[in-house]
Amino acid sequence: MIPDLPADLFTACLTTPVQMALRWFVLQNSSRLVQEITLEQLDRVPGQLHDRRTMLGELNWIFTAITDTIAWNVLPRALFQKLFRQDLLVASLFRNFLLAERIMRVYNCQPVSQPALPPTFRHPMWAAWDLALDQCLAQLAQVQAGHPFRHSPFFAEQLTAFQVWLSVGSERLSPPEQLPIVLQVLLSQIHRLRALDLLGRFLDLGPWAVNLALSVGISCFTSYVQASHVGCLGFGPRPLLVFIWAKILAVDMSCQVDLVRDNGHRYFLSVLSDPYMPAEHRTMAAFVMSCIVCGHPSGQEAALKGNVIALCTEQLQDGHARLRQWLALCLGRTWHGYSAARWCGIRDSAHEKLYSLLTDPVPEVRAAAVFALGTILNCPAKRTDHADTIDHGIGMNLACNMANDGSPLVRKELVVSLQWLLFVFENQFVAVAYQYLCHSSGCCLSLRTNL
Repeated sequence: MIPDLPADLFTACLTTPVQMALRWFVLQNSSRLVQEITLEQLDRVPGQLHDRRTMLGELNWIFTAITDTIAWNVLPRALFQKLFRQDLLVASLFRNFLLAERIMRVYNCQPVSQPALPPTFRHPMWAAWDLALDQCLAQLAQVQAGHPFRHSPFFAEQLTAFQVWLSVGSERLSPPEQLPIVLQVLLSQIHRLRALDLLGRFLDLGPWAVNLALSVGISCFTSYVQASHVGCLGFGPRPLLVFIWAKILAVDMSCQVDLVRDNGHRYFLSVLSDPYMPAEHRTMAAFVMSCIVCGHPSGQEAALKGNVIALCTEQLQDGHARLRQWLALCLGRTWHGYSAARWCGIRDSAHEKLYSLLTDPVPEVRAAAVFALGTILNCPAKRTDHADTIDHGIGMNLACNMANDGSPLVRKELVVSLQWLLFVFENQFVAVAYQYLCHSSGCCLSLRTNL
């Protein structure tokens, strides 16, 4: 029995990890900047656990970042997702369990868990935790005396380490162990812009980098940043969130569900509607919106309510070819299989505005326009004379103007689009084909008689 430790050390680690870590650290007599800290002073550490602006809250934040980092670097990806991302309470308990393992092994005790975890008590990130505690305790007496609290340099230093990794990083190297910490930094405005910039540079390395970020849970953190409505993010050197989400959705489109649930699509609509935003950024916003509505009825409904059709059709004549392409694709995906969006587009004369793109000098833009017009034909709706007239006009326009297009990509999209016209007017096509066959047979019979 050790009188300075709780009677139930394991429970203390699980329920009050920061206080337990401080107490255990003070009981160790080596590698401390300040030797005269007493256990009584630890009971008066100022702040609240959930207020990152205070000493206690910042320590709790650092502890969360470090234990997340240790777990992500040691555990299999699937197990990390199960224990540290699916449930907040379970994640908190397992973070605290890592601390319990570290402390209790000093006293010849080994806690166990189900599922069993590999040993983490010797991970080098614990040294960063000890340094953070040491720097905190070094100013504890001054803070308790009323002096202002100086924030820990921990997160700035970890961002610098991540930046150094980026300067030489590649798929062949080990993953950057600071990645979970970079995501934790997004929760506070102090280093948020720098973290977003570094994160964007990391995702730009390729799909493997995006998959690593997804394994940490990047979508949850970026959704939080969007919900905080930081206005400068959309008007800085580049809209960092749009760039990051474009990279994420290019690899994992299932994140569209999180965006719609959290109303994150509104941010991208605001970027798309801003005439002062560079065309490159509006292109990324159009790409993100096209991913949000792709095969996702809730996303289509949310985008329609956000006036996405009008925003896209108004910019179809933009001088940036890639923007024109993704605007057309976004329109096509928005009303694909969604009658309400189809009729909204028809009322806005979207199909007529798309006709102008059929003669665009860029083949990808022409193909996107054919796709968008084809999805109008594919939209399930009650057949009316007006609907038949619209579909007939679109079909004739496509068949007459695009059948001899020089681009194979455009002709492939044309074949796909015209098949929907065939399905819509199947009976009429059968009747015409029958008449043609009869006429051809009659001509052949007359020719044989004359001979």
